[in-house]
Amino acid sequence: MLKLLGGLGSLGVAVVAALLLLVAIFSVQLSGSTVGGGPCLPASTGSAGTGSCPGNGAIVAQAALAMAPHLHGNPDAWYDVGMPQPVLHYWAHTCPPGSGCWIDWQEGSLQCVLFVIGAYALSGSPLPAAGNAIDFWSLYQHRPGWMEIPSATAPRYIRPLIPGGGNAAQRLVRLSQLDPGQYDSATEYNTWAYSACSAAAMTEVLNAYGGHYRIHDILTVEARRGDITPALGLVRNSGIADTVAQFGFRTSWGFSLTLDEIIAMAHQGTPVIVDFPPHRYAGGHILVVIGGTATTVSVADSSGHNYTVLSRRQFLQWWGGFSAIVTPRSG
Repeated sequence: MLKLLGGLGSLGVAVVAALLLLVAIFSVQLSGSTVGGGPCLPASTGSAGTGSCPGNGAIVAQAALAMAPHLHGNPDAWYDVGMPQPVLHYWAHTCPPGSGCWIDWQEGSLQCVLFVIGAYALSGSPLPAAGNAIDFWSLYQHRPGWMEIPSATAPRYIRPLIPGGGNAAQRLVRLSQLDPGQYDSATEYNTWAYSACSAAAMTEVLNAYGGHYRIHDILTVEARRGDITPALGLVRNSGIADTVAQFGFRTSWGFSLTLDEIIAMAHQGTPVIVDFPPHRYAGGHILVVIGGTATTVSVADSSGHNYTVLSRRQFLQWWGGFSAIVTPRSG
């Protein structure tokens, strides 16, 4: 991949776009996530992967690095006989003679998109859809198991979520809304730190499904939509649904679920956002239920209290009955 990037200066617009796609896909996956289970890159490059670990960024990057040394030319459109055979077989199967993309993997004409799909195939995680670089955003729009992360500046990101959702409740990591590192500036921290519990709860849930967000990322969207203020925090119940929709998630919310039903959902792997309204809890608060027992409720609490386990009696005294189930959009 380093050699592939080395020829950037002489590449045309279409290939630059493809390179940006490549960088975007890998940059959001180099975190070492093992979303789909154990490694599925073959021990040698003589056989293809099994397809058992979609979203494992370290393995995809390993596959790309196994391919990159065999590229040459300026631009890197040529490859040598050491190109892994599974990649060549995958290209031949996906783009056979007579197809519109056959020329895109021929010697001297290798396109960056073919490099990307070859790396995913070699890793055992073949992409479910591919096209010209400019088409990827629309190809993955609302695609089950994937999310698109808009950005004001290129590149934009396309990344897989946890297949089938996984056990997001167990995977959820508590964030502190009082951590300055969760904000972009001292001004942002001073303005929002004590009212950003809803943004923190949403960030925790989105990250549990495979995101890599800070509170700043969700807060920026939430504030732009007018769903939060520094004085009041979350100003409308629908604000959670409105905000997470911008990140490729849907929300089922209301006041119909019992605490037992919420705990059962958490045990099944789905974290649930709940509220402690101001008339029950001083200042009001938003947090996430991640489990519980007959006598306790396990929570992720972004406040300075950092509650982890509450008695059911205490929880019910503070809870206003609101719940929001945020899950990846299924299409």
